[in-house]
Amino acid sequence: LGDRYEMISGALASLDKNIPIVHIHGGAVTYGAIDDNIRHALTKLSNFHIVSHFSYLKRILQMGEEKWRVKNLGAPGLDNLKEKTKKIIDTKIFHKYNLKKNKYILVCLNPETRALKVIKNNTQELIKFLRNRSETKIFTYPNSDPGCEIIISELQKLVKSNSNSYLIKNFENDDFYSILSHSKFLIGNSSVGIVEAATLKKPVINLGERQNGKIHPINVITAKYTVKSMTKCLKVIESKNYLSKIKKIKNPYGDGKSGIKIAKQLLKIKLNTDLIKKRFINQ
Repeated sequence: LGDRYEMISGALASLDKNIPIVHIHGGAVTYGAIDDNIRHALTKLSNFHIVSHFSYLKRILQMGEEKWRVKNLGAPGLDNLKEKTKKIIDTKIFHKYNLKKNKYILVCLNPETRALKVIKNNTQELIKFLRNRSETKIFTYPNSDPGCEIIISELQKLVKSNSNSYLIKNFENDDFYSILSHSKFLIGNSSVGIVEAATLKKPVINLGERQNGKIHPINVITAKYTVKSMTKCLKVIESKNYLSKIKKIKNPYGDGKSGIKIAKQLLKIKLNTDLIKKRFINQ
């Protein structure tokens, strides 16, 4: 699944043993991170590809893969997403931080691995922007990419000096989606803002270049790492016209039924030499 560098080890271990590899979420592009290198390498190591958008299917074909090996079945992360958010009132985390629906901001910031030298400055700019907001701020821990310790350090400083800000290392069960569903908006550079947030019809301020290249639903507005740019985007997502428009949004990454489609597709795959022996198709 996806583009995490630890996935490479599983693919390499299977390769010389002729164990077929199915890769989910290939074909995307993220210019601001090393994820592209990992994702495309996994595509070439894999025998079958399940993608989340037709544009991503076309990219895999551009890489010389045979057409029968690629299926667009949507993003499995959307499955049962709406059901996961219904228990918000009963979640401990909602009571713990005294959250009110649509009165808090969710912040998900990860390292931009193609811009390690400016991670500290970028994080500080985001914090400056958020300090001017009266809403409660819920920060998630970044992923483990290089530079994560810088982000964690800056966020820890903020929550120590700001009683209205919280840094959460791990969410229990599906609490994260409940928090996302009832936030005022999401700001950061996580893929959850690009893929899942549209299903929940949540406004998103996407920061920097980490998610550049992916298909962005209309609920996503991209800002630079400056207070001025973030403030400009905030005015857009708070406008009545924008909020009215995203109420009708259809998520381009699928209908929330990918799991069953993927299961049916896996049952159709024939485990034979044709699956293992890949041909390169010239475009």
